Amino acid sequence: MTRLILAIVITLFISASGAQADNRPPVIEGPEEVNVNLGDQLDAVFIVSDPDGSPDLKGNLVSVTTKLPAGATFDNMSGLLSWRPSASGSFPAEISANDGTVTVTRHFNLNVIAR
Repeated sequence: MTRLILAIVITLFISASGAQADNRPPVIEGPEEVNVNLGDQLDAVFIVSDPDGSPDLKGNLVSVTTKLPAGATFDNMSGLLSWRPSASGSFPAEISANDGTVTVTRHFNLNVIAR
């Protein structure tokens, strides 16, 4: 089996809600689209941060949430998304971050290619 590791930083569509003039929204960096062969392990890194350091002045976010395909996991501390897909196709996914004021959501696709 092949193990695919991605650590790519790409700017793409991000939506923010609740923004205030003196608060910059959280930032979510990572791949726009991830391709993996059916049955292979996928590991992709998403960097989630708060440029203001709010709410605790250390850059810690209030919450990071995900919508991922079944079996996929996301580690909030390392930013590692892991998955071993069992079906081919394109699977929409998202990661959201909230700094206590603003929520930002990053939408991306996980594409599983049949061999």
